Amino acid sequence: MSLQSRPGKQLDRGPIRVAADRYRLAGTFFIEGAGDLQRKAILDSLLKREQIIVSEGDVLDDLTVTKIYYDHVTLQGSSGSFDIWVEFSSRSESIHPVATNALISGVAGSTNKFGCIKTQENRWKFSRKPLLDYYQELLDEPDRMVAVFDTMKPVRDEGNKITGYVVGIEGEHEFFDAVGLRQGDIVRAVNSLPMTNRRRAEAFIDQFLKDQMNAVVLEVERGGQSTKQIYQMQP
Repeated sequence: MSLQSRPGKQLDRGPIRVAADRYRLAGTFFIEGAGDLQRKAILDSLLKREQIIVSEGDVLDDLTVTKIYYDHVTLQGSSGSFDIWVEFSSRSESIHPVATNALISGVAGSTNKFGCIKTQENRWKFSRKPLLDYYQELLDEPDRMVAVFDTMKPVRDEGNKITGYVVGIEGEHEFFDAVGLRQGDIVRAVNSLPMTNRRRAEAFIDQFLKDQMNAVVLEVERGGQSTKQIYQMQP
């Protein structure tokens, strides 16, 4: 990811510049709330080495999230405001390589037929067109689409409420391998939204098809341990 101040605005190493070095933008998405759709952003905390999902108005230490756009987020501090841009934005330019590489662990792969590449541990990038082409393949062959959905089997608690979906691969093994999901993994949440029904997953697919989102965070339970898997979408 790259960090960049608002075009045309020069920032020094004062409080705002130092604050900007703490975060980078993984992407944005919509979530339904209060009867409408609200855009949220996924920020990487470079100091805490974790992902934070924020809404407009949220406060991060001494910074306030004032606006969330498709490809950038505006943060406000005591010394002024600045923008953090997602990597694929045409306005994104690296101005602090140490910060932007802080989370990279040296894990990388090669792009596959789904337009996917593993960029580091638990993080992947997708290109939209190959993924859309694959989705169309599934639509053209309904049995394959059914196999994808049947792979995600509901997990229920003692009250018979769905608390996630366990991976039990019924087909399309290559795709699930490409996105880092293994047999027995349990997807508990997507972009912080608990997976309590299949409609929620379908809503995120709809956002992708409409180009309304550019990042997905899966909360995955594997062997009793919880991890976050991040997928970034780019043109």
